[in-house]
Amino acid sequence: MSEPSTRLGLALPVGTDTVNRADYRENLEKIDAGAALKTDLDTHDGSGGDAHAVATAAAAGFMSAADKAKMDGTIRDYILIVDEKAA
Repeated sequence: MSEPSTRLGLALPVGTDTVNRADYRENLEKIDAGAALKTDLDTHDGSGGDAHAVATAAAAGFMSAADKAKMDGTIRDYILIVDEKAA
């Protein structure tokens, strides 16, 4: 007798159970129904747009363009310092 998995409710064989073809097919159908396709991810709200809020000191969010530029500069400066020390 199988028991359901915690997250997706897939039929899991227990102990010395043999794998049941019907359970296996049902598991695949559940996975297929719940899987996101690349097109789903490419067309979600905010993909390439501004639907997501920018992070602030008071609220979590996505990084602003200015913060990204600062981060890139910090990383570039760090790499230069490390390279100089290696030379």
